[in-house]
Amino acid sequence: MCPPLFTARISIEKVPGKGEDAPPLVRHFEYPAGVVGAIGVGDGLGGAGSTLMATNDGPRSAAYLASRQVLSTVGTQIDAHFGPSGWLFPAGSALDSVQADHALDRFLTYLDSAIRWDLEQLGEHSPSASGNLRSKLIRPLPTTLALGVFRVAEEGVVLDALWAGDSRIYVLSPQWGLQQLTKDDLKSGGDAMSNLLEDSPMSNILSGDGRFQLNHRRIRLPHGPFLFLAASDGCFGYLPSPAHFELLLLRALLDNTVQGAWEDKVRAAIEAVTGDDATLAVAGVGWPNPGAAGNRLFQRFHALQQEVGAMENLHQETIELRAQLALAEARFLEARQDLWSRYRPVYEHLLGEPVRTLPPARRDSAPEESGEKGGRP
Repeated sequence: MCPPLFTARISIEKVPGKGEDAPPLVRHFEYPAGVVGAIGVGDGLGGAGSTLMATNDGPRSAAYLASRQVLSTVGTQIDAHFGPSGWLFPAGSALDSVQADHALDRFLTYLDSAIRWDLEQLGEHSPSASGNLRSKLIRPLPTTLALGVFRVAEEGVVLDALWAGDSRIYVLSPQWGLQQLTKDDLKSGGDAMSNLLEDSPMSNILSGDGRFQLNHRRIRLPHGPFLFLAASDGCFGYLPSPAHFELLLLRALLDNTVQGAWEDKVRAAIEAVTGDDATLAVAGVGWPNPGAAGNRLFQRFHALQQEVGAMENLHQETIELRAQLALAEARFLEARQDLWSRYRPVYEHLLGEPVRTLPPARRDSAPEESGEKGGRP
């Protein structure tokens, strides 16, 4: 029997029509033995891929095209392998078997090759709008990818995370809250908190030159319910801590029972803080709608809100103390200047006496000899 499931897609463009995040990918297919689904995001890297390329819709940045090409490739391959006419899991096959693991491994290897091929073809057949693509791009067609392929079967849930760059796959559960399944490809090492405090360059991204690697992690989970999420860094990269992203999601879930309203709440909360394009793909496995998820996640929300609230109280205290310190420093400077203004007239009174400058000594004249003992010879 297939578990209940709901999905969501959230896409935010800082500049309408020029967003370099691809529209998020969400798929799910029902089998007699369970459900197979996928969520994915791609974030085109505008710094490394800012060169404009000619398209039928006019010039587009290489980053814009790269993210969309990769998500298109992923969607095509998932439909071909998992869809109604797909060959990966024939009807009646066990989704939680060793054979299913091997089938997914073959699919992921094939997907890696398809991504490389399609990016290379895009670079060869989409010339730069200014005439020369290869000489002008730091990295041809650069983008991140975060893809989660999940299987829900009798024995539990299996999630395969595939990624390059700093877009992420998460799982959110009532027991453990939000857990990150992918590690950011950053030269600083990928610590989530450090990534909020410092701007580290990425160490691995998808690109048309093929100089990348796709990371893969397989996670086995007990029976849900779970919320699976794929998110670009615009969703979480402008918040005070990783816990604030979970709180944002939970607050929206508890505030609504209607799917569209939940998506609007999440979109508005991210738009209020982000300084970048942002995309989020969601699959709620074991819940028929966001309202049901919110009901199960209430205790987690309450506990996390208390923890985050305690931290924010300390932050507010530091703000107030800094304000008091700044006021005290201003009063100190004012008092010091006032003291000097009153003290200076007497202190400098004798400095008003005339100053005589001694004439320089002649270099060819020697000082008079002293007849006293110990005088200069």
